[in-house]
Parts: sequence; structure tokens; C-alpha cells
Amino acid sequence: MNQEVFVQFLKHFVKHTRPSEEDPVLLVLDNHSSRMSLEAVEYARENHVVMLSLPPYSTHKVQPLDVTLYGPFKTYYSQACDSWMMNHPGRAITEAQIPGLVRVAYEKAATQQIARKGFLETGIYPYNPDVFSESDYAPSLTSDRPLSADAPTSLDTQVT
Repeated sequence: MNQEVFVQFLKHFVKHTRPSEEDPVLLVLDNHSSRMSLEAVEYARENHVVMLSLPPYSTHKVQPLDVTLYGPFKTYYSQACDSWMMNHPGRAITEAQIPGLVRVAYEKAATQQIARKGFLETGIYPYNPDVFSESDYAPSLTSDRPLSADAPTSLDTQVT
């Protein structure tokens, strides 16, 4: 991925989600540099896409899919594979079976209830700044950038 390809993705995303001023769309992203171009940010703003960039090394705590979807998906995929092997003794799962097994697992795991739970548990929606404790931020201390003289010095500083 690079900045140019990401802008192409944004255009595709806008075409298919059709955000508007009355109905903006939230796009949750990792913090990869390809998402941070001025062109991408301006395009998103002009087209009512709110980009939420997650801090590095935090997706296991703040990315809704990591928190609530991938675990159940992995379980359902494993169950689908087990079922297939039980119904096809002596045969190995090949590339031909994988799409069907993924479909079975995805249909069970990707529900509206699980999606909503992901946003709730990560504090994204409804917004909840208290879902994490000070200790949750401890691993990032080893890679923190030096603070400027006017930067907040406490993790509990509220963003308005």
C-alpha cells in the first residue's frame, strides 16, 4: 500500500458507502504512513468520511475487528474445517474448499451484534474514554516520542 493507492481505495470506498453530510461514515484505520497523505485527508473531509487512525501496536485493544470478530471467526473456521474433514474422510482440505469454509465461518462470525460489541468494547461508540486503564498504555512507553514543551504530560488529559 502507498499513498496513491490509498486515495484510490478511498474513492472506491466513498462510491460504495455514499457518505453525506447528514450521514457521514467512520473509517477505522491502522497508523500506516500510506493513510496520512494530505490528499487522502482532504478527500475524506470533502466526502464526509471520518478517518479514525489507531495508535501503533494497539489494535489488539482498540480495533473492533481484533477485539470481537477475529476470535469467533477463527473458532467457526476451525469448526467448519473439522466438519468438512469428518464428512470427507481421508481427504485433505485444498484451495478449492477454503472459500466455502471461510463463507460458513464468516456468516456465523460477522453479525451486527458482534460488530456493535466491537465498537462498544473499544470505547469508539458510544465514546468511552475510560475503557482503558493507565496500565494498558504501559507497553507504549518504550517507544514514546519526546513531548514538546506545551504537550500534555498525563494520559488522563481529556480531548475535547
